[in-house]
Amino acid sequence: MASSPPNGGSVDPEAIVVNDTLQIRLDGVPATDRQLNQVTVAQDGSINLPYLNRIKVTDMTTQELARYLEAEYVNRKIFTTPVVTVTHGGRFVYVYGDVAGGGKQPYVSGMTVIQLITAAGGFTEYADERRVKITRDGKVFYFNAKRALENPKFDIPAKPGDLINVGRTPF
Repeated sequence: MASSPPNGGSVDPEAIVVNDTLQIRLDGVPATDRQLNQVTVAQDGSINLPYLNRIKVTDMTTQELARYLEAEYVNRKIFTTPVVTVTHGGRFVYVYGDVAGGGKQPYVSGMTVIQLITAAGGFTEYADERRVKITRDGKVFYFNAKRALENPKFDIPAKPGDLINVGRTPF
């Protein structure tokens, strides 16, 4: 039985998601506190930063996170005029199972699941195209890729951090 992707499949390509790598630069502070932190967004949607500890960041854009961090540093009286810059490191989707060349695939805004499976070399002879397992933000749903190949309107957008597992048919 197929289920719908979480959040109706809509994706803000700028939103921070689980497994994103972020580079957070802190300027406008004393030289001893100037730093570049590279963090990975945890499964609970948070990051850990000096002075601020754990902060939930998923669904924010990098610009929104930068403004939020600046405000937190000021509100907590840690710094008076911080300037925070947040950028994404690489964003990836992982395609594996019965595909010709699975592995980490670079995420490009607007990519669909079928495009990513194709980028991974396409289905093998024994791939179960009707039941592709997708893990997104800790939730699992199934996607009928065969139907999407027959009619592209059934293809769905991919999201950074997706795990796309193409299973094998029992025959």
